[in-house]
Amino acid sequence: MLRRFLHLALGLALLVANVPSVSAATITPAAALERVLTAPAQDTAWYSAEMRAAAPPAQIDAVVGSVRKQLGTFVKLTGDGTGGNYVAVYTGGTMPCWISLNAGGIIDGLFFKAPQPTVGSLDAALARFAPLHGTLSYVVTEDGTERAARGQDKPLGVGSTFKLAVLTALVKQIDAGKRHWSDVVRVRDGWKSLPSGFLQTWPDGSHVTLETLASLMISISDNTATDILIHTLGRAVIEPYAGANVPLLTTHDMFALKTKGAAAARAAWRAGDAPVRRKMIAALDGAHLSADALDLRPADDDIDWQFTNRQLCALMAGVRHLPLFVINPGVATASDWKSVAYKGGSDAGIISMTTWLVAKSGEQFCVSVTLNDATAAVDENAFSIDYLAVIDRLRDEAAKP
Repeated sequence: MLRRFLHLALGLALLVANVPSVSAATITPAAALERVLTAPAQDTAWYSAEMRAAAPPAQIDAVVGSVRKQLGTFVKLTGDGTGGNYVAVYTGGTMPCWISLNAGGIIDGLFFKAPQPTVGSLDAALARFAPLHGTLSYVVTEDGTERAARGQDKPLGVGSTFKLAVLTALVKQIDAGKRHWSDVVRVRDGWKSLPSGFLQTWPDGSHVTLETLASLMISISDNTATDILIHTLGRAVIEPYAGANVPLLTTHDMFALKTKGAAAARAAWRAGDAPVRRKMIAALDGAHLSADALDLRPADDDIDWQFTNRQLCALMAGVRHLPLFVINPGVATASDWKSVAYKGGSDAGIISMTTWLVAKSGEQFCVSVTLNDATAAVDENAFSIDYLAVIDRLRDEAAKP
């Protein structure tokens, strides 16, 4: 899902002749980068063969176009270029960049960090979400008090952000002395799911601790790690923290519902109450999964784990102290904060992010934003940039004397 930066490629040297406008052998890194950011379209002659294979010029055009859409017109590059690092300045913000040229002046590496919009207030930052199509909800809290909210009590599909409920149940069991982080369970074929993650590739019977499972579930949203935890803890242990998501679907179950030929099952799930759905769980648990058979459509955004932003902030508040959150801070820059705890999720027509932030001056914030669109895929790049604008505004406010 969601990505903090775009790492396009780093390839080997390859001399390409006839580069327009500037001689390939004499172009500077700054001039090459400015050309990338301002050209109407990328020229294949500017890039090494390895670079073109890893990131086709059309893909770079799409990224550059998205940045322009978010930040406005390119103004200039700043920085002395040490190590190939620059900051691109736009009329509406900045974007740190890195570029590498081979001996012939051909681009063999390009790196765009998350764009940083310039916003004058929290309201202005939140207003950036307005152009995004779909149903938007959010809540922003500071030291437990809501500073901004929209649709904060409306349950929406949140994708893998639901895993905060699984983590909450695990922490409760550990705090009660019923389980320990060092407890070992085994990978089972019947508990495997589809990616994201990699644990589904491990051999059956592999030993793994609860701490490792939780870390994989949160840091890389490993679906098999999640399902192993759900089966190990039991749905009954997790459901008190799962809101209206009763019975609780595993990620395997969700994929089974979103498979080609599962239209009747989706209709039954939508129409069924909790007892009906619980009877369906056994069949979903036993369904064979194939990535090729998936049918992920925005129209099915209602068949997902449904949470409100208030619920997500409440769940995050109870687990934010865990060291495992250090692994992946999401879109936030970890060094800007005393601590960051993040979980996000996405699916066709769904994106959701929840972050707990502790400022270096001590203030604590929760930023939870969800967007659902039953008609089209959500613009994850634009959503991520807008979400970062909110976080950065809170950082700047907290830094003021």
